[in-house]
Amino acid sequence: MKSLKYLLLASILIHGFVKIEAKTLTLTNNDDLNNAIEQITTKDNDITKLVIKACKMNDTDAEILAEALTNPNCNVTQLNISQNFIQEDGAQALAQALPKSKITKLNISTNFINDKGAKAFANAIKDPNCKLTNLNASSNSIGDDGAQALANASMNENNKISNLNLSNNEITSDGAKAFANALRDPNCKLIRLNLSNNIIGDKAINTLKEVLKTIKDRIVLLNVKNNLTTPDESSKDSDI
Repeated sequence: MKSLKYLLLASILIHGFVKIEAKTLTLTNNDDLNNAIEQITTKDNDITKLVIKACKMNDTDAEILAEALTNPNCNVTQLNISQNFIQEDGAQALAQALPKSKITKLNISTNFINDKGAKAFANAIKDPNCKLTNLNASSNSIGDDGAQALANASMNENNKISNLNLSNNEITSDGAKAFANALRDPNCKLIRLNLSNNIIGDKAINTLKEVLKTIKDRIVLLNVKNNLTTPDESSKDSDI
């Protein structure tokens, strides 16, 4: 179909040969979802990245996709379903599918998964069969309950999460403190944590900064920019 676009990501080997490393399937219209499902579940397909961004996906669509991701023929490891209309039920379906899928990177930003959806992903992360390492759940109206669930999941011995983006949500000091505790835990594998554009106060931000001093060799980025801070604090570099 015309609105389905393939992008071949290739690298030139030393001897001049071209090796295809991944194939990306990008949808520009939600009407193509069934076609995409057929393609990613076809035997011996080489699609490893699926992009369904701003295609008006709803919970029903997410449930259909979740089932496809568990198909043994599906080789998708990177999934971008940002800027859609996925709510709690769709998030739960996707989360339940994760341990049965090959997904390592998920971008579900700018949807409506809320705390319930965040908790569902937290449960998935604790599953030993879940391969997820990168989760972008920014702009999803996630509050402290969801943040605390994800923080607790990051301390689970089975978790593999190294990159977590929870920016532009509704997380307060309680959620931030949960991550401060999580970052201290030896089971925590986070190297990048984005909590920018929430409503975390000065005290919790300072707590995170103190924790960072003890784990600075492990953390690459801890972003707390544009939170509820005093003028003096907000003038400092908060990328820490």
